[in-house]
Amino acid sequence: MNKRMYAVIVALSLVAGVAPNAFGATITFSKQAGTIASVSEVRDFRTNGAMMDGMQVTAYFSASGAAAETSEVLSWADIDAVSGGVSGAGWSLRQSGDTFDASWTLNMNGTATASITRLVIDAGTGNSVFDLTRPSMGTSGSSQGRTFSLGEGQRRGLSVTYSDLVALDGQSPVGDLYRRLTIDFQDGALFGPGQSLSFLADTDNILTQSAMMAPVPIPAAAWLFGSGLLGLIMVRRGGRQS
Repeated sequence: MNKRMYAVIVALSLVAGVAPNAFGATITFSKQAGTIASVSEVRDFRTNGAMMDGMQVTAYFSASGAAAETSEVLSWADIDAVSGGVSGAGWSLRQSGDTFDASWTLNMNGTATASITRLVIDAGTGNSVFDLTRPSMGTSGSSQGRTFSLGEGQRRGLSVTYSDLVALDGQSPVGDLYRRLTIDFQDGALFGPGQSLSFLADTDNILTQSAMMAPVPIPAAAWLFGSGLLGLIMVRRGGRQS
């Protein structure tokens, strides 16, 4: 059993919280309830890039003049035994190794003609979910997760949103599993040609009763779980094996 210690500065609430990370970037975390997706079980918390086939990735691009914003939707596919990704028109997203401690990399080549304004990753279509740091251990079978954080040396203003809660069949959601992750690049810091972004975002594989997780409306008062948490939190990923 490997035990890993991490220091993470996070702000998690129903409304946005703000926290500077260790590398100078300012990140806004917002947890939005959206809908509840019901799944049978968390099948594997040691998920890598090759285990998320079918995950939908949508990139939105800046428009010029009066033109409308454009987008490109791609389906995640494995590259080798531990890696997967998507490749679009001038951009790509890759992940290799256990998502708990192995980075995702977003790249845009130098010939691209537009900047990315936001990136939406729907893990549910790949029978996966995003697993956050808190609450510790969280949903049964999920072990310790890890909330979005930027890679070393990254200095970019981002708005990061987790949406659409995930719960086990017949149970209330714990608040650590989400279906979608949205990365917004703020005005003045759009993701442009020749740029690269490295980040961590933990995922788990889940077992569903159908190809897609079925959304269930959330009661209005179901998610009054605090005004947020801001500070330096030492977390231990107990029970996770590499």
